Amino acid sequence: MADDPIEQDGNLEDPRGGQAPLGGQMGRIAALGGLAFFIFASYAIARPALKSLLITHYTADALPIAWLGMAVAVTGTVMVYGRFAATIELTRLYRYVVVVCCVTLCLAMLLYQSGVTWAVFLLFIWKDVYIVVLAEMFWSIANSLFALKTAKWIYGIFCAMGSLGGMSANFAIGPLAHELGTAHAPWLIIPILLLSAGVVFSLPKVSPAQEESRPQVDYTAGLRLVRDNRYLLCLLGIIAFIQIAINLVDYQCSALVESNFAGADERTEVFGQIYGAIDIAALVMQLSAGLIITAIGVSGTLVGVPLILALCLIGFLVAPTFGVMAVAMVAGKSMDYSIFRAAKEMLYLPLSQAERTQGKAVIDMMTYRVAKGIASVAILGFAAWSAPIEALAVVALVAVLGWLALTRILIPLYRDANGTHH
Repeated sequence: MADDPIEQDGNLEDPRGGQAPLGGQMGRIAALGGLAFFIFASYAIARPALKSLLITHYTADALPIAWLGMAVAVTGTVMVYGRFAATIELTRLYRYVVVVCCVTLCLAMLLYQSGVTWAVFLLFIWKDVYIVVLAEMFWSIANSLFALKTAKWIYGIFCAMGSLGGMSANFAIGPLAHELGTAHAPWLIIPILLLSAGVVFSLPKVSPAQEESRPQVDYTAGLRLVRDNRYLLCLLGIIAFIQIAINLVDYQCSALVESNFAGADERTEVFGQIYGAIDIAALVMQLSAGLIITAIGVSGTLVGVPLILALCLIGFLVAPTFGVMAVAMVAGKSMDYSIFRAAKEMLYLPLSQAERTQGKAVIDMMTYRVAKGIASVAILGFAAWSAPIEALAVVALVAVLGWLALTRILIPLYRDANGTHH
């Protein structure tokens, strides 16, 4: 595409023509860092507050139902977004999306505050839909403004700024919930999103990805590719086991928050502290991911992460307390957001172009949603049988062991692929 930025002699080409001076690049870096901060700060307000409201009205048993609705809503929204992204300049589209997000949040909040309690399901689903879209737009804009040479060192800063935004809001949401009330805290999301839209004005225009120049995702071809490739099948199974395990841990932690803490405001504060701890741990590992992976290798990272989560789950089975499950949640999510994600992306490097596009789309887009649905069905089934929460921990541990077993199969395949693809 003619408007794509290209690296030339270490300088970034301005998408509007000519080379972007160093000051222009630093301005873009600062603006995108601020954008990441505001996007994830808004989510750090939304996630604990809206989860707390859902649990207060419908108990933690409502989470799997909401997750199933979220999977459908995210899939539909991403498809609609893709159509607009193909025709509308991206920074302008971001501002439009922020307006739509704020309007829909206002409508859902007004519905809820007028006494329609089931509107908390709409709010809970809304939080996952909007963050998926805004995060996708952030990386689309960043990928259009920076080429690989710059991205290698600047993208870690963007991730760190997002974590800092999440940390600041996660640790602030508790006092805010006590001051304003959890039912009113989501209104704070609107000014944060509007600030993010203001930051976008300082970025250069980014041409839309026209349909004819965008690679089309053929899920049918991708499914055939994965089915016939042992390497991709192992990777698909690993992602499925990861999502099942982590979502089961999330549910158990939420159920224990419900039973150990009374009142929406207190639960909001506890959720904020848990997610804040996840942000801190993820930030530390994001900044040191290169050192960790260099020290223990991709294979060591891929094996070490499930081993740590397995130990946490065994600890919970020995001492089934909220504190142990909170540690398991912090460990699982923070590693998934940082070192494991970095190592996982490296698994695609030795593969063919088709495997990195069609196969990856099936694994990283479809499998995440399907696995979340499987976890939700498992939770609903155990709830119907009135099974103790320790039973779900056993299922999560089995999923982690499956994850670990497939990883041990995949590692030799990865080494062989690296030996034949240079």
